Amino acid sequence: MINKENCNPFPINTSKVYGRIFKFEEHAGNFNISLDLLNDVLVEADTSLSSNLEINRDFRPFYYGMSIEMLSEDGNIEFKRINDGDWYELTIEPVRAKGNGSSWLALCLITFSTSPVESEIYRITGIGKKPNKKMPKIEIPDKSVLRSSVFWELELLRLCYRVKLKLCNIKKLQILHIGQGFQSRLFNNCDDFVCYDIGSSKCCDTDKTINRRLLDYDNLRAVILSHWDEDHILGAFNSSSLRPLDVPWFAPASIHSHNAKRLAFTIYLRNNLNLHLVDFPLLLSCSDSCDFIPLPKSTNLNNNGICMFIHKNDKRVLSIGDAEYSRIPFGLISDMDNKLDYLVVSHHGAEMKSKPPAARNQFISKAIIPVGKNIYEHPKNKTLKTLKKLGYLIHRTDYDGEITITF
Repeated sequence: MINKENCNPFPINTSKVYGRIFKFEEHAGNFNISLDLLNDVLVEADTSLSSNLEINRDFRPFYYGMSIEMLSEDGNIEFKRINDGDWYELTIEPVRAKGNGSSWLALCLITFSTSPVESEIYRITGIGKKPNKKMPKIEIPDKSVLRSSVFWELELLRLCYRVKLKLCNIKKLQILHIGQGFQSRLFNNCDDFVCYDIGSSKCCDTDKTINRRLLDYDNLRAVILSHWDEDHILGAFNSSSLRPLDVPWFAPASIHSHNAKRLAFTIYLRNNLNLHLVDFPLLLSCSDSCDFIPLPKSTNLNNNGICMFIHKNDKRVLSIGDAEYSRIPFGLISDMDNKLDYLVVSHHGAEMKSKPPAARNQFISKAIIPVGKNIYEHPKNKTLKTLKKLGYLIHRTDYDGEITITF
């Protein structure tokens, strides 16, 4: 059994720490740089993960990453230098007080996430060379990936029937407040539920609005993932239960972080019939039946995932992860107008290129914004003004808590 403490790159010890940038974003002068982290023990563990499936079947995935949220100009230049998808040796030390010590790289505010999620502040004091050892590369078995083809509907029915059966009789949709992340739950007649995204905040111990209890997944029956960003998957690492690893997952095939690939491969290890990845974007349309509508591929990764539209008992709900609203082909899913009773606002209220659908009932329809502590000033004032102009009442999970929609 792989020991969590030995895998953990923190606290810093004699083991080297390796980092790889998988996301580099700039927002109005603020930077968000996300890195996967490994140490020598975890390099060995990931390298041998697929060598003996029987031994590793009980492996529990861990999330070791950094989210750098404040950076000096020198640091920005240095990180841009290594933003090439490769691994680099990092020298990191904990920071006990702001401004403690000196460094060639100015202080970065870093969120370190693990299982369960926690955060500390560290200083990167050096970015070294590429490792002189072979770094692990986790490959998802091809048989788990559904390719685009003229038989896509038949294959989806065959591969995902367990998920479909649970979605044809939705009684309520619950949108949780888990901070700056997203997790929602679709319930049927009993307490069983399907997660549409299974996220958690990266800084749950500093976001005072969150109930810090570990979420209960005992009645989880399946996971549908909009995309693999960490704030949409961290709940699978943050649980004291292995239940999220033992249910069917229906998710995009595009997985860019090493941590997310470790999670996907672990699901495959535990039961290879549970991992269903699609290499083309989809709209999941739920009414009295459940249909999968293929969408055109996009250069924007957020648009290449799985979106969801629910139309039951004359209530219409749209939830699309971080995708653009223009992705939704309302003409294919409804013979009525594209106005909504509930809109789960995309990307935590970020400014989007396309305008949201209008409210169906002025100042009765709700725009639900899953949001928590963040550096991006989400939700943006421009987004809030647009939603109000479209006729929505605003429901922010950081102000108003979770919300349940009944059908």
